[in-house]
Amino acid sequence: MKSITHNTQYSISDYIIPLNIDTTAIKNIFNNHYDKKKQVFLNSEPMTDSALSLIPKELHEYLVTDRVWIGYFHDQRRSKQFIPIHRDNHSDDIKFPCSINIPVFGCNEKITTSFWEPIDEVIGEKMKKSEAYSSGELAHAYEFALTDIPVLFNNQKWHSVFNPLSQSHQRAIMIFKFNNKKTDWEFFKELTQHLV
Repeated sequence: MKSITHNTQYSISDYIIPLNIDTTAIKNIFNNHYDKKKQVFLNSEPMTDSALSLIPKELHEYLVTDRVWIGYFHDQRRSKQFIPIHRDNHSDDIKFPCSINIPVFGCNEKITTSFWEPIDEVIGEKMKKSEAYSSGELAHAYEFALTDIPVLFNNQKWHSVFNPLSQSHQRAIMIFKFNNKKTDWEFFKELTQHLV
């Protein structure tokens, strides 16, 4: 993980927390079960026992255990350099409050995620599975690159992704989403404190 820019008015720990999780087996798990080149960047797939074993057992109660999400940039996907500002939930229906995002391969400092904070009222447009930013002033709070270690990721914050690399550059991440038994970010920070 590498921090790119940080507006010091905001705390990095409100957006991501680096986690100390052993992911040495992740490339084999990805290659054996999830290396499917689909036309969209983010897909959910059935969770395998080997994939679930990457996440410490004490977190499973709060985890979506039947699906894992795969973020895969590859040479057959639709070319999209910029994933617009959005939240991964509707503000009135939080299904996945946060996730553990694990880099698999091709993750470098050029592909970045930015978090945004409302300055005043922000209006979002409900999409099928997310809320897209529509209008209102936002501050650029934090930008980082997911490079080499897993992070706890706050899906309830406005965020966007920038990928300036050519479509031939392949990059994969695995995303383990938490269920909505709890939705408070502070709860998940405490839950994963022993992994920091």
